[in-house]
Amino acid sequence: MCEVTLQPIALKLGRSDAQAIAISLATPHVTPAALGTLTLPADLDPTTGVVLYGRAPVWLYGHLIDRLAAFPWVACCDLRCRAAIVVSSQVADPVPGDRITVTVRETPGPAVLIGGPPNSGKSVLANALRLALTEAVPQRSHYLFRANWDGEGNHTFETPDLTLAEQLRSHHNRRLHHQQDAPDLIQQFFVDRGQELFNIRQMVDLTLVDVGGVPDILKLPVIEQCTHYLIISNDLQKVQPWRELCDHFCTYPLEPLSVIHSVLANHVSVIQEQPLLALIAGPWQRGRHPEVPDVMRRRLLSLFD
Repeated sequence: MCEVTLQPIALKLGRSDAQAIAISLATPHVTPAALGTLTLPADLDPTTGVVLYGRAPVWLYGHLIDRLAAFPWVACCDLRCRAAIVVSSQVADPVPGDRITVTVRETPGPAVLIGGPPNSGKSVLANALRLALTEAVPQRSHYLFRANWDGEGNHTFETPDLTLAEQLRSHHNRRLHHQQDAPDLIQQFFVDRGQELFNIRQMVDLTLVDVGGVPDILKLPVIEQCTHYLIISNDLQKVQPWRELCDHFCTYPLEPLSVIHSVLANHVSVIQEQPLLALIAGPWQRGRHPEVPDVMRRRLLSLFD
């Protein structure tokens, strides 16, 4: 099985002289060895610009841009601004830095808010869900949107050296709540992230959303862009504030997906499946590679329909 698949796709682009290639990864951890067998689609038009769409490592994008150097221009999709950014050009128009509008979906895809108090394993669960979706449906697009300023990213969980991973996270932590004008900065932060989530939902089939550990109404610009919510908590008494935020403070209440009681033991048990999936599961700890319970995976996959 090929680690990487390149396939022409039909996207609505802001230029008629454009074609698009979808990048699909068969595994969450594609290796550089994939470059040795990677071939461009045979039916690409060499006289037309190319838009690259899909989640892939930076080195894979760099390789593809180099392989496409003879084409008139090359652009890479930016989900957060719902556009393709021109990165290479052999013509007078467009030029590097230009934006080309992109439409992937006619209707926004679902977005699942992942909420819960600190130290419950929320970020670990979010990353585990990301990996589970990549393995289960590599042909469908999804995205983990970290709508907080703590410096976490995929690198936090994919860096083998946990000390280095923590250093990277700490270095990129914006610490807005420590700034002199924190209230204004925080409010604008979530307004901006809400707009980005709106754009992302037009571009991918399913979005996972991590908004941090405090159920604050300042986060409503992001939360109101979600369609479902999932709560993980090591203290069941702290579940209700998150449910109230999603059920009562939103203009349109979110659909409850699941509540997970997070435990430190290696354990999975289903309390109920309907109307809300309730689980006891754990441990959700950094440095481990927790498996997403099958019932949770099925519930999440059902959102693609």
